[in-house]
Amino acid sequence: MRLFLALVGSIAWSAFEVNGAAQLRQDRQVPFGKGSKLLSFRDAVSHPQPALQPTTISVNWINHGSLGDGFRAFVHPQKGLVVENFATGTQQELLSLADIPPNNGFKLNVDNTFVVWAMNVTKGYRHSYSANYIIQNVKTKEIRPLVPGQNGDVQLVEWNPKNPLNLVFVWKNNIYFWDSATITPVTTDGSPAVYHGVPDWVYEEEVIEGRSTLWYSPDGEYLAFLSFNDTNVPVYTVPYYMDKNRKPMPYPRELKIRYPKPGFPNPIVKASVVKIDAPKDIQAVPVEKAFTEDNLVIGEAAWLTDKHDQIIFRCFNRPQNHDRHLLYKLSSKTADIVRERDAKDGWLENTKAIKYVGKLDAQSGDGEFYIDLSDVDNWMHIYLYPVNGGSPKQLTEGEWEIRKINSVDLARNIVHYTSSQPHPTESKVGSVSIITGETKSLVPNDAAFWSASFSPNANYYVLNYEGPNVPYQELYAINQTDKPIRIVNNNARAYTALQELALPTTQFFDLKHPSGFNLSAKLQLPPNFDETKKYPVLLTPYGGPNSQEVTKGFSGGTGLGNFAVSSPDLGYVAFSVDNRGTGFRGRAFRNTYYKAMGTVEPEDQIWAAEWLAQTYPWVDRDRIGIWGWSNGGYVSAKVVEYASKIISFAIATAPTDDCRLYDSIYAERYMGLPQENAAVYDRAMIRNATGFKNIAGGFLLQHGTGDDNVHFAHSASLADLLMAASVPPSKFQAQFFPDSDHNINTHNQQSFLYAQVAEMLQKQKQRVVGAKKSAWEIDQEAREDAEDDQMDFTGWGKRNIFVENIGMGYRKGMGGINAMAWNL
Repeated sequence: MRLFLALVGSIAWSAFEVNGAAQLRQDRQVPFGKGSKLLSFRDAVSHPQPALQPTTISVNWINHGSLGDGFRAFVHPQKGLVVENFATGTQQELLSLADIPPNNGFKLNVDNTFVVWAMNVTKGYRHSYSANYIIQNVKTKEIRPLVPGQNGDVQLVEWNPKNPLNLVFVWKNNIYFWDSATITPVTTDGSPAVYHGVPDWVYEEEVIEGRSTLWYSPDGEYLAFLSFNDTNVPVYTVPYYMDKNRKPMPYPRELKIRYPKPGFPNPIVKASVVKIDAPKDIQAVPVEKAFTEDNLVIGEAAWLTDKHDQIIFRCFNRPQNHDRHLLYKLSSKTADIVRERDAKDGWLENTKAIKYVGKLDAQSGDGEFYIDLSDVDNWMHIYLYPVNGGSPKQLTEGEWEIRKINSVDLARNIVHYTSSQPHPTESKVGSVSIITGETKSLVPNDAAFWSASFSPNANYYVLNYEGPNVPYQELYAINQTDKPIRIVNNNARAYTALQELALPTTQFFDLKHPSGFNLSAKLQLPPNFDETKKYPVLLTPYGGPNSQEVTKGFSGGTGLGNFAVSSPDLGYVAFSVDNRGTGFRGRAFRNTYYKAMGTVEPEDQIWAAEWLAQTYPWVDRDRIGIWGWSNGGYVSAKVVEYASKIISFAIATAPTDDCRLYDSIYAERYMGLPQENAAVYDRAMIRNATGFKNIAGGFLLQHGTGDDNVHFAHSASLADLLMAASVPPSKFQAQFFPDSDHNINTHNQQSFLYAQVAEMLQKQKQRVVGAKKSAWEIDQEAREDAEDDQMDFTGWGKRNIFVENIGMGYRKGMGGINAMAWNL
């Protein structure tokens, strides 16, 4: 359910890049935003200025055969499609700009003789998209469509890792092989309810977190894939009211999604393996040996071979607190459980981190091994597992966690990773020897957030400095990690622009919680902060399980949060706290969330607000608000339900309201099955309106009607509760966004959303403390009394006057609603 504000362009394979080489980069120790120029609402929010937004170059590493490692492919804005030796900068032009068709991205085959271009991309859900695809012969420049008759509906294309004339694609939920321009179907029963090689909605969102469920074997001779039968999954209908020309349709267009909710049937998932040159000979993997089909979630598949001998499937039971790893051997067509864990204290993470290592003579003769992550010792670490079962060897250890496995270097027997060292808010790039367990850091020791992208053979890597100061990227060789080969991206324009601005000062610290755990906290103070003055405070939580809001990543020069703190007219202090249940503080910390949703998050946010008000005399404790999106919106609303007087106003954007309305795989992972845990689900619901009635300021609810993720029904249910409980309009406002999905960015609606939030913040800053009735209520009562003396309020007459009075009250009595012009 994590919120990502992503554009379609970010999912298209390889974006157009410029040569990022530069001679100098900024000093990461120099803070930004210490100038005098004020940050405007337009530059920060409604029309974010590119100059204020550092960019990141995504390196499209490629295998370049006999020429070696360290090559990338990209479209050069002057030269066309080029392959570049990233270390030397030497470039080979494959296609000129004149030869390249209009496109949204590309993929080269293994020997760079053919390229497939994506065109007319249409966004699907969070990760998926469909397109038309054309294949171009690099030598002859000849172009042909991948599929005759395609209509922007091809869902996936992947080249064979070994055979340059073979690729697999998914069209209308069926799998096909393209082999030297000959198309052969692998499956034929794909339908709107049956998916092959691509995930259905819930697997895309909650399990795979991607758009593909097919895997070529390392030698390119076999293909493994998952299939999903959603026939018994109930259909959820999302209506869309406007056509592509922004005109209302007489009858709404309906998006029908097979969307499983807690307690309802899940998709039936199957696994298969097929030989590339014998597509009709499909081997069905007996995954039911792990769990029965109505109690099975497949989280991951990985080939444990350098050929095609065997493949492993990470299988969970439906609540995902019991996993079994099923090893399937193709030659014997047998499957065995080689690893199992039954957790009693919470859910098990789907790490998607399995990497084949092979034989290690130093370990145990002819045994084969693979790498995976586990938090069996409370902290998520790297383990070396025997392929055929047995005790693993722990490679990393300590009170920190592995964020990601970046690469497994089999030539050097090294695993490269990023970790939450030395503090959960930081990210460190390091490596560990598979043989000795010796670790090595690849980054400096200063408090920062780093990530890395490694070349296919791990001879080179792009090191990304992501904050807290202005990000940059450098290229290193693995055999010379003390000096970069080149600067990939120095973000000089953003660095210069940000130096001119007066931006927040950010502080990081830990809060010692009464439970004994530490909570990560981030405080953003306005420019020219004066501790003798009083400041309103805005809490900005996300708070979901295993998530992280507080990091030392770049906070940015844009966004409403920065504007709310930087603007003299608002002058808020922003306060973010990662409550119990969030990520990178160990399994015990995470599992406080298990079957406790709706308790630990609001309790910790309220406790943190109280701590802040008691610790710092500059806190205006009459003006402490909270704003969150998605799960953060749920936390905001739940905080209001808790009726703490420390929180005086709240904003909930696209919140959940009742997990029974959300998807099954997410809800049941953290709350169990609703048939067995009704009280857990009841406690997590928002069903008490008292706090909303008594909140000093008010509550703003925002939601897109076209949200396919957190359905509009959540906010409709919450609004119905508050209206039925007679929460007055002075305390409750609701805003819907026609046809917008979870990101709320249709037809300039996101700009409107942020302007509305900014006006709410201004209104709360100007609110008269201690007034028993709001200006809106006083104004309305006076007008109704005056009209009462003059008119007979019967039928529609009274309703029309009431509507008019609402309009007049909104203009005159909403506490400065027009005092500032938010330029959209």
